[in-house]
Amino acid sequence: MDYQFFREKGYFKFPPILQIEITQKCPLSCPQCYKNLDEKEMPFDFLKDSIINASRNGTKHIVLNGGEPFVYSKIFDVLEIVDRLDVQVTLFTSGYGIHLEEVQALKVYQNLHIGVSFNGSCEAIHSLSRDGFDISYSAAKLFAEQNLHYFINWVARHDNVMDFEDLILFAQKNKADFINIVGNKLDGTGKIFQSLTRADYEYLKKVIINNRSICSIQNCYNTLQVFCYGANKSHIIGCAAGITFCCINVDGSFMPCTHLYYPEKYSDLNQYWEKSKVLYMLRHRKTTGRCSTCINSPYCNFCKAMSEQSYRNFDIGLPNCVNYQKEII
Repeated sequence: MDYQFFREKGYFKFPPILQIEITQKCPLSCPQCYKNLDEKEMPFDFLKDSIINASRNGTKHIVLNGGEPFVYSKIFDVLEIVDRLDVQVTLFTSGYGIHLEEVQALKVYQNLHIGVSFNGSCEAIHSLSRDGFDISYSAAKLFAEQNLHYFINWVARHDNVMDFEDLILFAQKNKADFINIVGNKLDGTGKIFQSLTRADYEYLKKVIINNRSICSIQNCYNTLQVFCYGANKSHIIGCAAGITFCCINVDGSFMPCTHLYYPEKYSDLNQYWEKSKVLYMLRHRKTTGRCSTCINSPYCNFCKAMSEQSYRNFDIGLPNCVNYQKEII
């Protein structure tokens, strides 16, 4: 039924994936952070009800965002609820607050996927854009020693890209399942620092193709997907905000994703998914401007947050896109 709806409408009847920002607390100070961190956290009863409602309506995957999720006061209660509902859960962490006791407690959750944030294979590279290398490394070593599955979450930047092969060796040594490659977004000042050059993309493509078993490109990093795989649409997914997922903000408002700050208030997730004007615009988007003249446009589903934050428009595309090739008429 849902797939028939998707084929007819172009989006799912209810989001199969739900992002939830459970806290804005974080003890670290990462240079690349785009969040306005404070002491807010989502009330537990609201969070519990949101998860249960989403599961009953068809959500199969919950993504827990922060801040730092492990500073949430009832994080293990949340994981217990999701586990009972037999819903997949992904949790991104710096590793803060994770010790042997926490690792042993985490091992009971069969549907839990943990991403540990590393922006380098050593402190010197990591610290250029992230805080707390020792914290992340300590957590990764514990996960490896206790045979708890986890993956590495890595943001591709000009100042760390040439370290990527060393990061692969680091991941293998520390028994990470794979490396999730994430695009470099605008930071809290609204700017992108250390953007990849074309030479960086060429290098990264070569390494990814030679190490496919451990390299995974995040769905919304469409620029790298297209650069690596071209017109091979089996690899192309791209931005799915309003199509397969949306976000609940820490204050209970709803947004297309954590990078598209268009908070709207609705009585519940069902109403938001059906009635949101912002989601309507995302679902009926039509590429305009420079990107509309690119030969890659038919299968390039670029990050709408990057387009909006660059041009105040969802549909124009990305400035200085490495994939741009003007269509010859």
